[in-house]
Amino acid sequence: MTDSHVTTIDEAFIQRVAQLVIRRLAQMQLANMTAPVADAARPAPPPQASCDEKVVTDEAVAGRPVGTTLVIRSDAIVTPLAKDTARQRQVRLVRGDRSNGNQAKATS
Repeated sequence: MTDSHVTTIDEAFIQRVAQLVIRRLAQMQLANMTAPVADAARPAPPPQASCDEKVVTDEAVAGRPVGTTLVIRSDAIVTPLAKDTARQRQVRLVRGDRSNGNQAKATS
C-alpha cells in the first residue's frame, strides 16, 4: 500500500515555524538568565563535625566525609594513625572549644 498523500510546505508555514522556534529559544534563554544561581557556582562549605573524646583515634576520623573539618578538644591527644587517616581523607583537625565557638589552630 502506497501513500499517495503528499503535503506541500509553503514559505509562510516555514516562517511561522521558525518564528515559534526563535520565540521559544528566547523564552528558554530568559528563563535561564533569571533562574537562581546554581550551587555549582558557589561551592558548598566543607562539612564540619566535632569530637569530644579526650583521645582522637582512627575510628573518629575514618567515618568522616572527605574534606570535613573536625573540631577536637583543645587538650585532645591525636593518635598517629588518626593523623595519617585525617591526612589521607583530607579531614582537617582543628583544636578548639565548641562551647564558645573559638577555634585555636589546626592540628597537623
